[in-house]
Formats: sequence, structure tokens, C-alpha cells
Amino acid sequence: MTVSLNHRELNFEIFCELGECYTQTGDLDKAVTHFEQALQFKPQSDRTYVGLGVAHLRQNNQARAQEYFLQALELNPDNDNALCGLGLAQSAAGPGSESEALANLRRALDLNPENLTALTGLLQLAHVLGRLATAETYLRKYLELHVADLKILYCLAGVCFALEKYAEAEDAVDRILLFEPDNAAARELKDKLEAVSDLPSLLRCGTTG
Repeated sequence: MTVSLNHRELNFEIFCELGECYTQTGDLDKAVTHFEQALQFKPQSDRTYVGLGVAHLRQNNQARAQEYFLQALELNPDNDNALCGLGLAQSAAGPGSESEALANLRRALDLNPENLTALTGLLQLAHVLGRLATAETYLRKYLELHVADLKILYCLAGVCFALEKYAEAEDAVDRILLFEPDNAAARELKDKLEAVSDLPSLLRCGTTG
């Protein structure tokens, strides 16, 4: 009996890993086939349902993807990848579901602040919904764990600039330029920050003139 269980577990792992590989390479039909075969060996696997959800999401089948992510969450409510996938599927479904999508992405990041896919999705939705303060919170949580991630640091700088938190934005930009002095995007934002800081003096000159 032990041998049989080990055999089933091994087959499950093989089919799951193949499904994940096919998903990464974009061969989504094969990915779905292999995840469905994995389910035959382990029907109560949230990992497999997440895999199916991701494959269908990449095929732009948001409704089917949501079904699989919800099945994964029934098996494991704390699966941050399932919450992330559900949020992304809801966001891609169109107007009307953005707030619910944002809530699920927040739940994913509360469980795992390092879930970069969820963070990217939340940042995009925050811009759409005007919830940049929420984005700032989760960007900072991620950077507490990855202080040298310059791409996320630049995102934080941009969010702070949009929120008119110019000192925080400048601090983030300066940290980027410390590591990458030739970073064109950071340089451009630095110029915008300097223009903003010069604006009060220019206005004063205009009034005295």
C-alpha cells in the first residue's frame, strides 16, 4: 500500500511540474491536459486547481479561471496564489469587479507580502481605482523584505509623487540613483521633483514682479 501511495504521489508531482513548465512556455493546452491528469492522482490538490486557473487565465478565459481559483480556495483558503489569480481574473473580467479584485489581491499580499504577481496586479488596479495609498502600503511592505529591488522602489517613488509626497518620492529616487546613477527613468523623475521644489520660489518671484 505504501508503494502505491508513493507511486500516486510521484505521478502527481510529475504531471504538476509538466503542467507548470508548459504554462511557462505558453503551451497552455498541454498545460491544462497535464494538470487534469495530475488531478486523477490527487483530486484534493489546491496546487492543481491554481495551475488550471492560471492556464485558463492566460487563455483569456476569465470565468473558467475564476472557477478553478475558487475551488483551490475551498481546499485551502490561505493559498495566496489562488487569491492572486482570482483577483487578476476578476480584474480582467471588466468593469464592475475591480473593487472585489483589489480586495482579493490585498488578501493575497497580507498572506504573502512577497507575492510579486499580486503586488503588480494591485498596483495597476490602484491606479484605476484611485487607491494609490493602498498601493504605497504594500509596496513598502515588499521593500522591507527586498530593500534592493530597484524596480519596486521606482514604483514607490512614482506612487509617492502622484500622492504629492515629494520628500518620500525624492528619497526613493535618490536610493535608486545611488545604485544606478544612469537610470534614465529615475533621472527623469528626479527632474520632475526638482521642478516641483522650484515652483514655490518661481511663484514668489512672479508675485513680487
